[in-house]
Amino acid sequence: MKQPGIDRLKIRAGIQTFCRFAIWLFSPALSIWTPTPADAQTQQQIDWCENKEYAYSPDMQLNGCTALIQSRRWSGKDLALIFNNRGNAYNDKNDYDRAIADFSEAIRLDPKYAFPYDGRGKAYYGKNDLDHAIADFSQAIRLDPKYASPYNDRANVYYDRKDYDRAIADYD
Repeated sequence: MKQPGIDRLKIRAGIQTFCRFAIWLFSPALSIWTPTPADAQTQQQIDWCENKEYAYSPDMQLNGCTALIQSRRWSGKDLALIFNNRGNAYNDKNDYDRAIADFSEAIRLDPKYAFPYDGRGKAYYGKNDLDHAIADFSQAIRLDPKYASPYNDRANVYYDRKDYDRAIADYD
């Protein structure tokens, strides 16, 4: 009769043997790869472009995002995020035409991404193009009804137009 747990011990021993073999087999390849300054630079550019909690200046964010775009390493939704982030930096610098161009590119790359519609709406609002601003804020709301920023932004436009009922509805 087998003792309980013997099968588990055999399995564990087999796994340990396999792991030792894998380490032996792949250790030369692992020792060849070491992070390069280019890898560190890319991570720094990603950090600048993401600009979590506004840790970096708009110029640093622009530099990081521009480097990532020029690297051609990203595409699709990832590239849309990068263009969105660069658009935010242009908005922060009140460079609304460039912001609109970047948000439009983000929308082209990912038409279901609500954030660039909100960002582009803010740029239009900065240019006092209120009709386009409302249209973009409304589209952001349609795409992501739980995203609060476009409601507030659209309410600001309504308030500026003295359309207080709509402003109050959006602020609520």
